[in-house]
Amino acid sequence: MRIESIEILNFRQYRKEKFVFPRIKGKKDIHVIIGENGEGKTNILNALTWCLYGEELHLGDKNTAINKINSQYVQELRDHSQKNGETKVTVVMSIEDGGKITFMRTAIYSITQSNVIETKQDVIAIANANGGNKIIEKKDDYEMYVSRYVPKEINEYIFFDGELMDQYFKSEKRGNIESGIKDLTKASTIEKTKKQLNLYAKNEIAPVLKSNGDNRVSEAQTNLESEQKRRDDQQEKVGLILNQIKIAEGEIERLTDIIQGFDSLKEKTDKLEELEEESDNLKRRQKKLNNDLNEFVRQNYIYFALFPALKGFRDYIHSQESKGNLPPKIDKRLVQSIIDSKECAVCGNHLNTEHLQHVLSILQKLEVSSTTSAELNRASSALNAIIDSMKSYPRKKQAIIDLKSDLDRQVKRNEEEYEKLSKELRSIPNQDKIREAIIEREEYRKSINPLHEKYGRENLILEARTKAVKRAEKELEDAMKSNRLLDIYRKQLDFCKKGIILLDETLNEIIEECRKEMEVVTFEIFNKLIWKKDAFSKVNILDDYSFELLDAYGQQTLGACSAAERALLALSFTIALQQTSGHDSLLYIDTPLGRVGEKNRINFAKVLTGIAESKQVILSFTPTEYDDNVRRLLAGEYSSYFELSFDKGVTTIKK
Repeated sequence: MRIESIEILNFRQYRKEKFVFPRIKGKKDIHVIIGENGEGKTNILNALTWCLYGEELHLGDKNTAINKINSQYVQELRDHSQKNGETKVTVVMSIEDGGKITFMRTAIYSITQSNVIETKQDVIAIANANGGNKIIEKKDDYEMYVSRYVPKEINEYIFFDGELMDQYFKSEKRGNIESGIKDLTKASTIEKTKKQLNLYAKNEIAPVLKSNGDNRVSEAQTNLESEQKRRDDQQEKVGLILNQIKIAEGEIERLTDIIQGFDSLKEKTDKLEELEEESDNLKRRQKKLNNDLNEFVRQNYIYFALFPALKGFRDYIHSQESKGNLPPKIDKRLVQSIIDSKECAVCGNHLNTEHLQHVLSILQKLEVSSTTSAELNRASSALNAIIDSMKSYPRKKQAIIDLKSDLDRQVKRNEEEYEKLSKELRSIPNQDKIREAIIEREEYRKSINPLHEKYGRENLILEARTKAVKRAEKELEDAMKSNRLLDIYRKQLDFCKKGIILLDETLNEIIEECRKEMEVVTFEIFNKLIWKKDAFSKVNILDDYSFELLDAYGQQTLGACSAAERALLALSFTIALQQTSGHDSLLYIDTPLGRVGEKNRINFAKVLTGIAESKQVILSFTPTEYDDNVRRLLAGEYSSYFELSFDKGVTTIKK
């Protein structure tokens, strides 16, 4: 199967353009479309999928996308007061036995000055084979024909977004790989048959058994349904946990892509914050130390300025004290006790009035002289303390200077480390996004183990529920054996049960055989196409449809592969899937070299050229991708070449 042409009418930036893809003898079945971003390359692919499936499968943001109908065309309709317009895409495909089939989808719009509203869509398919035409106008029949030749379920294996090819093996894509294998191998038909047998047993046989009048059978059937519901509920619970695990794994992979190369960003930004906080603390300590130093200098400046006077005063006190010029130290309490007792404390004689008067005069003189002496003693102590402090000035000064020097060194080291780290972080784009991704990834990583533990617990319960269903089935079977009137239903139920088991076994065998065959074929194709010879040894497709690409030493290396190598593996798998299933289709790749570095572009382009020997390959490049090297390689190989031009909101093919 191949696309012969795509004709686009009033679809997005296209007014009326037709892309014809001939198969020219002596050339490869490769077709090249060149256009800048925004000029309409991807919208050719969107027009194609809209025509086939009624959906634009390659829109960047479906919620913000404008109407499909061309804006310039809408304005012309308004200018001419026309109230209706249409968008139409026609795709012609060649099919087996030399026939052709034309798919056409038309959208009708109501146009007002303020609104553009799609009112309906019409589809028509024209199958041309064996010299006659068959016209298909019913939507269901149209979809059946589309599904026969380009099933929507496997469109990802036919129509590629090259920017996402290296993401092909991410966990969120595994469901697509699984469904693709099942659809292309027709295994999905077996699943549908299983479903129908289950529905027949549930909707046709079960009601009869519950209402047949045999209490034992009725109770056994009711019990079976109860156990089946408990098992199904538990199965759903386990499925939800598995889905949560897949979502977490997918998010971890997505976030890892964002973080890649910047895993230590959070630690570095945390360190930067620590340095900022440390800088604030150091500056506060510097300020306090400077204040202490200023106070120390101010204090000692006063002492040094007054030093001669202070020292002279202290020396004077000491000299007067040594000369005995200071009053003697007499106990005033003793003199007071003599006055109070009127008796001499030395000789014990009674004191008369004259004697008492003399002692009182001594006490009065003693009070004055003692106060002076006390003041001088206190002054002497203070002066000694000040002078002793001044003696320790050099030591205290050096201690403060040393502390200040150490603090200055810490400040300088902090500033240098901060500047270096700050410069490094300034060179990283989208820091906030990366930091948030690191934090978010850590949260998902923390959630994985509890989810696996929960899955293990709930799966054990599911196993118990499944055993309970089998016991209930046996009880029902035993109950029905004793009632010959129900023999036909017992046989039907037995047929459904055995049929489901057989279909399960068949399905597993088909999938397993297909999976193993695709492992071999994928690696054979990949090994022929890869430019690194002998670098890889095997491809494994695991039970959960995750991929392993083993290196020459048998180690998983897919995560370390380049974007180009992962894209090439995706391409190899797609070709293997098509070959293995017998659904050998075309390949349409938008931006095929978008994630491929210059070094590998030629090799990758050679691969695509080689593929075009056996199947149609349509490639839409940006001018950057289609560099001189790629141009020279494809110049003599392609069967058609289109260069897009964009002017005033309209894309045309350069003539």
